[in-house]
Amino acid sequence: MEYPGSKRPPAPTRPVYGPYLQFIEHNPSTRSWEGSVLVVSSYQQPPNLVFQDIQGPPVQLSPLWLDSYGGYQFWRFALNFQLDTHERPIRYNIGYPAPPLEQMAFTFWLPAAGADWHWGFHSCNGFSQSIDQSKWGGVPPLWRDVINVHDQRRLHAMVGGGDQVYTDGFFVEPELKAWLDVPDRKQRQTAPCNPEIEAVVSRHFLNLYTSHFSQPALSDALACIPQVMMWDDHDIFDGWGSYPERLQLCPVFQAIYAVARRFYLLFQHHTTPALAAEQSKVFGARGESYSFMKMLGSRVALIAPDSRSERSKKQIISPESWSLIFDRLNSLPGSVRHVVMLTTVPVLYPKIPMSEQAMGALSVVGRVNLIDKRFEQLGLWSKLGIMSAFKEPEILDDLVDHWGADIHKREQKMLVETMQAMAASRNVRVTFLSGDVHAAAVAQFYSHPKVSDLSRDHKYMPQIISSAIVNAPPPEGVIKALHLVDRASAGDITKGTRHKFVRTFKAEFPKYEKILPRRNWADICVGSGGSTILGAPAADELVFTFRVESIPGGGESSVRAFPVPIPALHGSGASLAGQMGSMRISSSSGMPAPTTGGFSWKPSMSNLTNRLSPFRRNSSEGAEGLGQSADGSASTQYPPPGASTSQPPSRTSTVSTEGQYSAYAAPPGQYGSGLMPHDQQQAGGLQGGPGQYGGSYQQQGSSQYPPPPLQHQGSAQDHIAYPSAPSPYPSSSSNPPYSSQNPSASYPGMSQQQQGGYPSGGGQTWPVAPGWSNPSGNPSGSSHYPGM
Repeated sequence: MEYPGSKRPPAPTRPVYGPYLQFIEHNPSTRSWEGSVLVVSSYQQPPNLVFQDIQGPPVQLSPLWLDSYGGYQFWRFALNFQLDTHERPIRYNIGYPAPPLEQMAFTFWLPAAGADWHWGFHSCNGFSQSIDQSKWGGVPPLWRDVINVHDQRRLHAMVGGGDQVYTDGFFVEPELKAWLDVPDRKQRQTAPCNPEIEAVVSRHFLNLYTSHFSQPALSDALACIPQVMMWDDHDIFDGWGSYPERLQLCPVFQAIYAVARRFYLLFQHHTTPALAAEQSKVFGARGESYSFMKMLGSRVALIAPDSRSERSKKQIISPESWSLIFDRLNSLPGSVRHVVMLTTVPVLYPKIPMSEQAMGALSVVGRVNLIDKRFEQLGLWSKLGIMSAFKEPEILDDLVDHWGADIHKREQKMLVETMQAMAASRNVRVTFLSGDVHAAAVAQFYSHPKVSDLSRDHKYMPQIISSAIVNAPPPEGVIKALHLVDRASAGDITKGTRHKFVRTFKAEFPKYEKILPRRNWADICVGSGGSTILGAPAADELVFTFRVESIPGGGESSVRAFPVPIPALHGSGASLAGQMGSMRISSSSGMPAPTTGGFSWKPSMSNLTNRLSPFRRNSSEGAEGLGQSADGSASTQYPPPGASTSQPPSRTSTVSTEGQYSAYAAPPGQYGSGLMPHDQQQAGGLQGGPGQYGGSYQQQGSSQYPPPPLQHQGSAQDHIAYPSAPSPYPSSSSNPPYSSQNPSASYPGMSQQQQGGYPSGGGQTWPVAPGWSNPSGNPSGSSHYPGM
């Protein structure tokens, strides 16, 4: 691996980063919608968030303090609303009472209750270290297309399918290079991780997230479209989980993982390891992985297994976590017609014969000391360019990463069989949605012999691959080779099932009819509701529309749309269960046999354990294996000195922190941590009581600040020098976009015709919260909000 020093992310200089908007949960039966907003600030006082819902007066929220690092505090605002019969905008602004700041104003849209959602998917949202970003126009081009689509018809969620950031560049730092340069492999892998390494990696992650999430167009989307994110290897570093066990479990790797998890949970989930399950509704074995399931309307469910937290060369996901995932799927409401399973790496992808075996042989050669040392002396590893900085074959981690890798084939088979059985039992269509490979493609599993009507084939499971929204595609020669090796195949994954890639792009790209090496993202809706869909698909089809940059580096002006409609499954669960029974699924495969009066699709825990046991980690790896420093010193203390509480946290964070602490769940009455329970939420959103802003959001806790953890008492990270952040934003001559000081700005999510008035064109006026400017000069204290 090469990590040029020029690719180091810049240190943060602004006083405020964000806001970052997240969608967390929707319950169609109660019409509830839950989300959050994260603000990262260098100011010592907490920010305010004032939101304006058309159903009530402005409401002010107080934040929960999550964490601090490098002079920046992480603040989380909880959002809770009730969906109405119509789609509606929520206007919010972020500000500080002192010193006076220009308020930042944004708008997002809530879907109508019972309506199908319009949502998007992206992956690989950054550049690899070797890519010349200027040739591709940087980060913004396809994010501008996202904003354009959102402007035509509101996106209710944007799903990130992994590699939201590319973190790999920290290996250029002297502290890491010194570790990599240790000549003896065993000595390097057993060396303790010193505080300097943790400090430099933490600094890199903070710098990367703040700079990358501030990119034009991307920052607009993060503030105006509710985000849903699942991590993949580059959110940690390239190939995480697919290295040999001795390397994966070494102290330096484990310390890096702990830092990556800390910042992943902060920036992508607005939470901490101790609070993740409660705040972000994630789940996994031992609370150490972060899978989630979300309802995107009443007919679509998104399930996202975390395939990184527990990954090793022996498993992708532990049997315990698989059991929890299948439990969640078993609890889906009967209204669901489509289950979309987000697997960050495609379940189905072409494989170049013998490539894995060849790289595996090189790995063995590299572990033979005499050969390794001689190659090292002659400089052959670097000259050949086939060995990584970790002395492993450069592409072996990518090959082992895939579900079709020899070591993961049983897990792939289990997943395919189980999801087919669930489709039959619950009469739902299953679609796999993935990224990772920097290309657009559609593959499919289907019955063999083939069922003529795919809408009645429960084994028909499409694989949608949408990647990358930012990163450059692979060389066209690689894609041509994948076309050559792709052949329709039956029975090699599971009996009675055939799989192949589909000629989706043949009309416009005949050379790349199956796998298209172009940047892209996916626009998704049920039926004909999507703004980019032509014609009239069936009302219950789930339509994935690839938004493809047809000319490399051409940006949003060159985007072409390729719709891919996925039919719902038609047929009763009972009749399909009978079909499954006639296929003689053996008990040795781990699938339960049909039962009288119904069909049980969920594998038992014992079946899962038996089927996946060859790939489980050794007992020595234990629950402590991933996410902790080797000496255990990364654990945090609770409560911090001076803080009293009778409510212990459910878990103690294991993330190394600046000073002493990561975050802790302070009880009501301390540090503004009390949040309004669900049963106190009324229709129309959070209703404030009497007071400022037409009703201040009443929390159970106070807003005392700073909490004790912010009283920095010294750490190994004290030597890190951060540039001091300026106290205010730039002067009015360079106002931030979408500021109330800039009423002519075109807000993401608002079309040209909507500027200056409510979308209906009625010119509705909105009250201005204290501290806002009044661009219209209206003495009554109200004005058109910018962008409305």
